[in-house]
Amino acid sequence: MPNTEPKPEQERELLHKAIECYLSTIVSFSNCIADICPDIGVPFRNQWRRLPQRIGFDSTPETLERSRRSFESSLESLRNLAHAYFGEGLPALRQIGVTGGRAVDLVLERNASYSVMMASLADSLAATADLNAPPELRDQLEHHAAGLRAGAHRVETEIIPTLAELQKVVQVCEDLINRIQTTSVVDLETGVLNAHGFLREVDYALRQGMACVVSVDLTAVDAAGKPLAAEKFHHLSSALAERIAEQFRALDSIGRLGEARFAVLFAGTPEQARGRQQNIARGISGIYAGPDGRIKVKAELKVLEIDNAEPVESLVQAQAARELPAAVQA
Repeated sequence: MPNTEPKPEQERELLHKAIECYLSTIVSFSNCIADICPDIGVPFRNQWRRLPQRIGFDSTPETLERSRRSFESSLESLRNLAHAYFGEGLPALRQIGVTGGRAVDLVLERNASYSVMMASLADSLAATADLNAPPELRDQLEHHAAGLRAGAHRVETEIIPTLAELQKVVQVCEDLINRIQTTSVVDLETGVLNAHGFLREVDYALRQGMACVVSVDLTAVDAAGKPLAAEKFHHLSSALAERIAEQFRALDSIGRLGEARFAVLFAGTPEQARGRQQNIARGISGIYAGPDGRIKVKAELKVLEIDNAEPVESLVQAQAARELPAAVQA
């Protein structure tokens, strides 16, 4: 009987075809999500676009399994985000619009009438300062005072309850944002992993043995030479993440640990990372466009060889403390 078993060359070709179908499905899916809901879809699309590069560069079983697990994790994160966004976020935003619109209308209407009353009251007070003013002016003053008291009562019974209702809706949105931040593995501003997702990648890598992590700390000055505060880096976050991604390979996992700190799980040896350290720093450093003009950014890299996640956790905690307002730190 003829041998019908596929040859190794055929097996490799079939494998590559299957991988191509797998990747094209992911890319098409990510494009659809980005079109349907850009707010949460675009960051995931940006991350998933690295999968073809990663697998195309290295299609070993280990890389395929790592990519599958990463995609599965971020897909679950997307599911949670989409549920929160469409199930809770949009109704809350609608309620904010309705309640906020009512509050603004009331404030504008009342403020306009109170402004007129205050002007009239001021005129009456000026006229009353004349001891020879007729009693009619004093009656007018009492009338204006009664109008102001009635206005204050309307503020208490109409505007304040409306604003309190709006405050409750805002609190719902804040709780929703906090839930999203604690469950997501993707940074929605940049499309790279967030601190939670990056730590998960590090934990997985450490199960295989030692891991190499490259920390990227950023400092910047504005056009006037004034240092840029860490919390102001969010204006540059997308451009910084893109520039950092250009310096590393698709096999490397990039995470954003804070406003001015990124980290990379380097798919290579610490010696290889140190050999490229200065070139990477120069590639990231440079001039960026900020909201108020050109910003000069300098990147400082450190190569860490780790056997546990504590050094990375310390980087996250230190950055979080650095970004706390001074009043909170005190």
